[in-house]
Formats: sequence, C-alpha cells, structure tokens
Amino acid sequence: MALDTILAIVPMIVEYTFVPVKRHLSYAFNCGSKVEKLKNQVENLKNQRDGLKPHVDEATRRGDEIYANVKNWLTSVDEAIREADDLVDEEQARESCFLGLIPNLKKRYKLSKKVEKKAQTVAELGEKCKFDVDRIACRPPLWQIVPPSVYNNEELHSRISILEKVMNALRDPAFNMIGVYGLGGVGKTTLAKEVRRKAIEDKLFDVVLMGTVSETPELRKIQGTIADMLGLELKEETEEGRACRLRQRLLQEKKILVILDDIWEQLEPEKLGIPFGNDHKGCKIFLTSRREDILSRDMGTQESFELRVLSEAEAWSLFVTVVGDVTNQDLRSIATEVAKKCAGLPVLIVTVAGALKNRDLNEWNVALKELSKVDNEGIQSKVYATLKLSYNHLASEELKSFFLLCAQIAQSDIQIADLLLYSMGLDLLRSKDTVEYARNRVYKLVRDLKASCLLLDGDRNGSLKMHDVVRDTALDIASKSQHPFTFRDVVETKEWPNRDFRSCSRIALPSCEIHELPERLECPKLELLVLGRGSIHSEGPDLNISDIFFEGITKLKVLHFTGMCLWSLPPSLGYLTNLLTLCLDKCVLRDASVIGELKRLEVLSFRRSVIEELPREIAHLTRLKLLDLSDCDKLKVIPANVISRLSLLEELYMLKSFGQWELQGLNSSNNASLAELKNLSRLTTLEIDVPDVKMLPKDLFSNKLERYDIVIGKKRHRYDEYLSSRRLRIQLNTDIHLDHGVDLLLKKAEVLYLDNVKGIKSILYDMDWEGFQRLKHLDIENSDDIQYIINSTVQVPSLNVFPILESLFLNNLVSLEKICRGQLTTGSFAKLRKLEVVTCNRLKSLFSFSMVRNLSQLQEMTVEYCQNIEEIVIDQSGVGEDNIEVAEFSQLRSLTLRALPALKSFCLKVKESTSDDGGSNEIVLEGDVHNPRPLFEKMVAFSSLEHLSIIRMSNLERIWHNQLAGGSFCMLKSMMVEDCENLHTLFPSNDLRRFQKLERLNLWNCDSLEEIYQLPEFNAEEESFAIDLNLRSMEIRDLKKLKHVWNKDLQGIFTFRNLHSIEVSHCKVLKNLFPASVAQNLLLLEKLSVDSCGVETIVAKAEGAKAAPSFVFPKLLFLNLTNLQDIRRFYPGIHSLEFPRLKDMKVHDCGNGMEFCSDLFSLLGQHGEEQHHITIQQPLHLEKKVFPNLEELSLDGHMFEMIRWSDGQSFWIPSKITQSGKNVQDDEEN
Repeated sequence: MALDTILAIVPMIVEYTFVPVKRHLSYAFNCGSKVEKLKNQVENLKNQRDGLKPHVDEATRRGDEIYANVKNWLTSVDEAIREADDLVDEEQARESCFLGLIPNLKKRYKLSKKVEKKAQTVAELGEKCKFDVDRIACRPPLWQIVPPSVYNNEELHSRISILEKVMNALRDPAFNMIGVYGLGGVGKTTLAKEVRRKAIEDKLFDVVLMGTVSETPELRKIQGTIADMLGLELKEETEEGRACRLRQRLLQEKKILVILDDIWEQLEPEKLGIPFGNDHKGCKIFLTSRREDILSRDMGTQESFELRVLSEAEAWSLFVTVVGDVTNQDLRSIATEVAKKCAGLPVLIVTVAGALKNRDLNEWNVALKELSKVDNEGIQSKVYATLKLSYNHLASEELKSFFLLCAQIAQSDIQIADLLLYSMGLDLLRSKDTVEYARNRVYKLVRDLKASCLLLDGDRNGSLKMHDVVRDTALDIASKSQHPFTFRDVVETKEWPNRDFRSCSRIALPSCEIHELPERLECPKLELLVLGRGSIHSEGPDLNISDIFFEGITKLKVLHFTGMCLWSLPPSLGYLTNLLTLCLDKCVLRDASVIGELKRLEVLSFRRSVIEELPREIAHLTRLKLLDLSDCDKLKVIPANVISRLSLLEELYMLKSFGQWELQGLNSSNNASLAELKNLSRLTTLEIDVPDVKMLPKDLFSNKLERYDIVIGKKRHRYDEYLSSRRLRIQLNTDIHLDHGVDLLLKKAEVLYLDNVKGIKSILYDMDWEGFQRLKHLDIENSDDIQYIINSTVQVPSLNVFPILESLFLNNLVSLEKICRGQLTTGSFAKLRKLEVVTCNRLKSLFSFSMVRNLSQLQEMTVEYCQNIEEIVIDQSGVGEDNIEVAEFSQLRSLTLRALPALKSFCLKVKESTSDDGGSNEIVLEGDVHNPRPLFEKMVAFSSLEHLSIIRMSNLERIWHNQLAGGSFCMLKSMMVEDCENLHTLFPSNDLRRFQKLERLNLWNCDSLEEIYQLPEFNAEEESFAIDLNLRSMEIRDLKKLKHVWNKDLQGIFTFRNLHSIEVSHCKVLKNLFPASVAQNLLLLEKLSVDSCGVETIVAKAEGAKAAPSFVFPKLLFLNLTNLQDIRRFYPGIHSLEFPRLKDMKVHDCGNGMEFCSDLFSLLGQHGEEQHHITIQQPLHLEKKVFPNLEELSLDGHMFEMIRWSDGQSFWIPSKITQSGKNVQDDEEN
C-alpha cells in the first residue's frame, strides 16, 4: 500500500517539480531560438502592416475617416515591432561571466521570457489582421464649421431682434417652417448663416443643413450639398432616387434643421428628400426669399419675418466698422453722405466701405458723385443687378408698369389714392370696368410689390414708401422706354428745364418750385403730367399758364396740379380730348368752366382746393366715374341738377366740404339737394356731411353703397386711426330715427361714432337687433341716456354680438351702469383688442368673471377718471360649477389705470347672502376691510402684460399680493407709477424674479414710498447663481420719503448690469443711490443724473468689505450732479474710480464740493475718514486718469471758484469748461 502510494505520487512530483524546472531552464539555454522565432513573426507582421498601409493612406487622401479598429491595430503593430526590435538588439543577453567562459544565464533567462511574451503579442496581432481593404474607412460627414458671428456689432438692433425672433420660433414646438423675406442685398443670406451658426452653437438640432436654391433651382446640386454635409454618397442617377436615399438617411436623425436660402418659387421638400411634417416631426425648415407670398402662400410658412434695410444709425455703424477710422471732420462729413447713399442695404454698405477704406479725400468725393447715379459701372453694379433681377421676376407686365409708375412719383410718400387715379388714367390695369374693381386691382398690385420688398408701408395710413436705391433702379429701367422726366432730373432750379421733351412720355414733379411754364409744351408723346407746389404760396396767381400751353400735349391722359393759385384755367385745356384723369388739388380756382369740354374725363378731383362754386359745366361730364370735392371748405354753391346728371358716377367724396344742401319741400333750387343722389344708380361710394337730419330724404341710403363715410349732425372731424371702407358718425343732440336708410348703414358699418345721441338706453337692441355683425370699431361719447352697451335681460341673444369688434371707446357716459347686463354667447366680443373707458362715473365694475372668458384677444385696456369704479372684474358666481378661480387676460399687453379713487382691487370675489328681512347682501369672500387689499391678487393673471401704468390712485397702498398667479407679470417691460400718495411698497419682496424682464421703471410723486426694491433676507453663499434683471431705464421723481432704491446690498445675487439710464430728482431723504455691488456692475450705464436730493454719497459703503472697491463705468457719457447740498464724496472710503468714456459732466450747487479721485481721497490721510466731511471744505478735484475723455464740464460759480483758486492742487482742465452757460476758455483768451 505504501509503495503504491509512493508510485502514485512520483508522477505528480515530476509534473510539478521537474517540468517547471525544465521550462525555466529552457529560458536560459534556448534564448537564441526564441529570438529567431520572434524575428520571423515580426517580419510577417511587418508584411501584413505594409500591405494594409497603402490602402489606409489612399483612404486618408480621399478624406475618408479610418475606422478606429484599423487605426488601433496599426498603432499596436508599430509599438509591438519597435519593442520586438529592441529585444532582438539587446546585447546584454550575450554577456558572459567567468571571463566569457560561462554565459550569463540570469540575463538570458529574463530576456527569453520577454521575447516569448512579445512573440505571443505579435502572433495575436497577426491573427487580427483580417481586414477587408474595401472596408477600412468611411466617408465622414463634413465638419460643421461654425463661423464667427457677424452680428457682434451691438448697434445692429434690427438684425439681432430678427435673429432672436427666428431662434425663438425654431425653439417653439408649434412651428416647423418659418421664413425671412426682404429686398435683394438686405442681408437674408447673412442672417441664414447666422441662424445656422446659432443653431449649431446652441446644440438645438442633431443635424443642421444648409443649401442655396437660387432663381433657377438645381435639385441635384442641392441634394448633393445636403448629402456632403451628411457624409452621404449619392450614387443614384435620378433626382427621385437621390431624394429617397436622402430621406432614408435623415430619418435616422431625431432633430433636423434644414436651411434653404433664396427661394424664388414653390419647392416641395419631399422632392429634395427632406422628410417633413407627419413624415418627420423633428424636422424644421427655415427659408429665405425676396417675396413674402412665396413663403406664406406657396411654401406654407407658419411665421414670416420681414428683414428691412438698416436704419440710418445702423447703416453708419456698419459703414464705420468696415471702413475704419473717420475721425477727420472733412472726411466724416463726406462719409456720412456716402453712407446715406447706400440706402441701408448691407451689401452696398460693405461694398462701398470696403472700396473706400484707406482712400484719400478726393476718392471719397468721386465716390459720392458716382453714388448719385444708378447706371454707373462701378461699386453699385452688384446692387443694381440684384434689383433688376427682382424686377424681371415680377409676375406680369401690368405689375412691372405699376412698379415703374410708383418710382416716378416717389419723391416722398406715395399715396395709394394717387396711384389709383393715375393707373385708371394711364390704362395700366387689366380692367377698370368700375372704380371699385380698379381699386381692388391696385391694392393687389401693392401687395405683390410689398411681398417682393420693392414697396414699404408709409408713415401714415394709405401711403407707401420706396427705398432710394430701388427707386433709382426703377427710374433707370424706365428711362430705356418711357423716357420719364422726374424730380431726379431737376437740380436746384426754379426754371422750367431747357431740354427736348419730344420723346418724353411722363413728367412727374410732385413737389418743386418752378414758377413759370413754357408758353407751349412740345411733348407729343406725353401721357402723364404731375406738377406740384406742396401748398398755396399766395392769394394771387403764382403760376401763369399761357392760353396755348396744352396744345402740344394732346395725348395727355393724366394731369395733376397741386398747390397752385390758378384762378382760371387756359382755354387750351379743351384740346386734351384724351384726358381721363384731372386733379386740381390744393389749388385756388375761380373759373374752371373749361373743364366741361373734357368729355372723356372719368376722374375729377378738387381735393382741398379753394373753390366757392362748382362750375355748372360739370354736368356735361357724362362719363365721370369719380368726383372728389373733399376738404373744399369754401364751397358754398353746387348748382341744382348738376350732380344728378352725372349718371355714371360711382364715387362721390364731399367730407368737410359742401353742406348747404337744400331742405326738402322748399321751392328754392339755388343749390343741390340730397335727393339728387337717388338718380345716381351706379353710386357705390359716398362720403358726405349732413349737418341737419332734416336734409335727408326718405330712403336715401340703399344696399348699393359698399363704401361710405357719412356724418349726420355737426360731428367734429378728427384724424381717424382706423382704415375702413364703411364709417358712420352720428351727432344729433336729439332722438335718433333709424329711417332714411340709416338702419342699413348701421348694419353694414365697420366704424361707428355716436356722440350726444338721445333716447338710447342700450346700444344693442335699441339700435340693432342683429348684434352689429360687421362692426369693428365703436366709439360712444357724451350721452346722458345710455345705461348698457348690451342688455341681454331684454332678450337673450341667440347670435354672437359684436363678434368682430376690435376696439371699444366709451367716454363721458354719465348713466352707464354696465358694459354688459346679463349673459353673453361664447363668440361675443371674441375679437376685441382695445378697450378705453373714460369718465363713466356710474360704473362700479367693468366685467363679470364670465365675460372675461370672451376677452381672449384683448391686448390694450385703459380705464380713467371713473369716480365710483370699485373693481375691474367682479365674480358673483358663488361657489357653483361655473366658479372661476383665475380671471385670465392671456393676450393683454398694455394696462393703464388712472384716477380711480374708489378702486379697491382689480378683481373682487363676492357672493350673495340672504339677510334677516329676506333681502340679499353682497359679502366679500376674500380680504378684510381693515387690511387694505393689493391691486393684483392670485385671482387674476396677466401672462403677456408688457406695459403697466398706475396713475393718480390715491387709495392704493400695495400693488401686488405676495402670492400671484403662475406666469403673471413675467413679461412686464415698462412700468409707470405716478401720484400714488399712499403707496407703501412697490415690488413684492419675495418674488423679484417675476419682474426679471422689466426694462423701464418710472416712479413719480409717491409720497409714502420709502423703498423701491425691498430685498429679502438671503445668504449669498447658498445661492447657486445670480439673477440678472433686465432693467434698462429708471426715472425717480419727487419721492418725499424715499430712503433707499435698494434696501440692502445685493451681494451679487441680483444684478442690474443692463441699466443704461438713471435719473433721480427731488428725493430729499435719500442718502445714497447705489449699494456697492450694484455700482460695480453698471457696465452699460450711459447716463446718470442726480438732482435736488439729500444724497451724501453716490455709492453706499460696502458691508464687510476688506479690499478697497473699484468702480468703473465704461460706457457712461453724461453725468449730472445738481443741487446736492449734502454730498461729500462718491464713496465713503478708499476706492478707485474710472469714467473712461465720460464726455459731458455738469456739477452745480453741490454744497462744499466733492472729490473724484482714482486711488483714495487725499484728505483722508490727513484728517481721518469720519471727520473728513465735517472739517474740510474740499474742492472739486479732477484727475485725468479718472476722466480721460471728458470734453465738456459745466460748473456753477461757487464750484468754478473752488476749482480755479484752490492752492496746492494740480488740475487738468477739459477742452470746454463753462460757468453757468459761459465759456470760460473764451474769457481766458480775452
């Protein structure tokens, strides 16, 4: 047994003892063979590497990206080969001991082990080299190169604003296609690139793609551009196949932005391969085009933004950025004119500025002359080409002709009314069967040109503008065919130009000072003659027209004279047998009888002319379609039966003109009567004054009237802000009778003015039972009888009442109790956007909670001088199913509350309870009569309010409750609080974040207000981030008890770094203006004015400050310190101070003066900080390093003497120093 056991153990002993010993011995004695084996393996590995490397190099040259496993293998191979070579070359293994007779087994052993391990690594790398050379790399997506922003110029406000709007729309999940449109050269492509940059920078999308479509879109090219950005190779031959491949690729991305620049016509994204809409919810498209209708109509954008030309200030800023230094005064004056000539087009500004950079004055003068001509071949050719391209793409010859006409009369604003009259006379329109059709056609053409950005809205309703560069290009185009003579061709002359007009077809001088016309105008092709003086210059004839002047222009179709004292028209006017439009506006006329010979005349206007009697010969103009006698306030006589014979008349304008209509039933026939209008069967437009209701014949007004502006009674005329085709104004001072067809006018009216109307208690039902279905604007004033606008207790309305009413103005309605009594249907007042209620002293509230539901579109509300109003919204619903928790004014942008002495709260909740005698009492559910209610509570919400004005609210103590509805007031931008003498607190101390977007704050005459910003207790170390408030302007006046603007140092938790302007005056208790932390962050402050305050220091001492604070105001330009009798210093301690850009400083009546030093107050070291302001009378100490750019310093006499006569001081005097308005330098020189 023992032997068997021993025999069984022996193999194990051999295996675990002799075998390892043998293996270890082999390391020492077989090192050479192992090294040879490693050499062979390394050689094989090198062959594998060298075989793969050319394919890798070729792929790299192609721009392909090598797969990571291939790159890692090559790196590992290179490292393994290098390490193997080191082992092979290691000579230490050959060293021997005992004089070289015995090998160094120890070193051989170590080397052999390393060689064996490396051989294993080399073998493994060789096994891994199984790469398919066709699949070692891939085509990478093109890098999204993010160029630097071109909107770094902070003066380009319009561009930054549009960019913000676009980016906000891209972030909004409700939008998937938006666009920007604008004139050629206005910067659309630049904006598109900026949108791309911003989208990539903000990581809004997984993929941002951009392609240019252009006038002639090449789908294959656009597809290729997009594919390149994706790193996608398109091998398909057809556009459809390439689109499918692109679509498959893009569907792999979650969020995509595709930017398509320069769209000229409808383009379906699917044809490009862009998955969109239901096909891919995460794909958004941004488009640019010259035409708005292409975007909104053809492409279906949900939002389109117009990119206009730069303002004058923006254009100058961009010009200076490109051209560089223009401080030389001579150069600057020319540069300013050159910049203006660029018309705000960035492409022209950049081109011109780049060409003139570093040029001398002569070259600038040459450029200015060149820019005055549009047909030069130099720097304007690029812009001219872009505008000519826009012109060529206008849809029809009619639109092109209309565009050229606009340019020919565009000396200032273009009146659409003039365009209508000229277009009719020149036969430019496809059809002019009726004036109304022609008008609609003109509006259509105007819309098309505005959509192409070739026309802009003017400053007033009914007017248009055209950019100078657009106008000049159009005139250049017109000069090739029509040979027009316009204001551009008249250069500072009051004489008729001495030139050949025989080829000229149009002469348009709408505002000139030409005093004398040629005896006979030889212009056989002339079709349009416009000559204007702007206004009447004299009472006698100031423009002599010879008797034969018109004989040489017999093809004339349109003649328009303005502002001329003509007295009589020459007989040669009768030669104009082709004349269709004659306008003699703002002229003085005594004899115009010759007009009766113009038998083809269709349009005749005497608008705003001095004419006392309408010529009887007008009756011969049987083709007349339009007669305009508006504003002819001297017109006293219209012969009877003249108007009635104008049987084709369609439009008659007589507002603020003739009012001597003959009364019915009188035999006298000296003047026309309103009954004559019944003979005008084609009359569709009528504007007249009817001073006395007795002048109205029965059933005068019919359903044929489509456009009207009719004044019944002595209604005062005022500027109408509402564009409307149907306006009715009634001011009777008597009961109104809805006969004469007035009821028909009421039903169709869009604008209705009611003034001093008697006998009406409720507008609805007393005047119109159908609910004023077409009324857009309602203005009611000066009524003793009206109690309700709507009284649905008389009859529950079955229809929506006032369904499209946009504005409601109620003034001096002394009996008005409620706007609406009873219930409303859901669609009533659904479009109301503006509400003004003034001096309605019987009103106690405006709306019920239920009515607020209908006001979803209300944007502007003003309530003023209503002595008894207690709440704006009242909830009497109790606690039933219809109880509303929050009255939501979701679209309200502007709210003004003025002089409402009885107002308790904006929203009041009451319920009825039964009293002991069976009656009912109203009980306030929330609040306490002993605890004054705030104006706004959580029951009402204003999620969009931007402008808030609270004025003359003497009973108001608090504006906001500490708890407000979520999101309410978060959009507030401007706030005015004035004459609120009992107001104690302004902002809720626990919720300043809510007012983060407030930009402008005005506080005037609030006698009880002690603190503006009441900051809560906070620990700066615990706050994770600062809250940057957006306040830009602060104006504080006459706050008698104001102690602090900020009640404590903000410690950086709240910052006011956006402040640009601060004005504080007549705050006698105020001791300092800023906490130190606020003053140290006013990096954008441009204006600081402190006047008549008790201020001792501008900045309060920093609490616990260890180091001397530094105050730098890098953008301050104007500093005013006036009547500050207690002021001693800027800051009460050692500090540094800099005003690097301050140009203008005024210091008047500042007690014993103050010191502006950059490092420390020099007197502090001598007298100590506490005694400084008591014992030392300090001068106004100026240091140049504090005010390096000060140009103007204004001092009163006391301060001036101190700065001039203080001993031992070294003063730096700015270039201009005045003493109470007198220039001191001039006195010194004298």
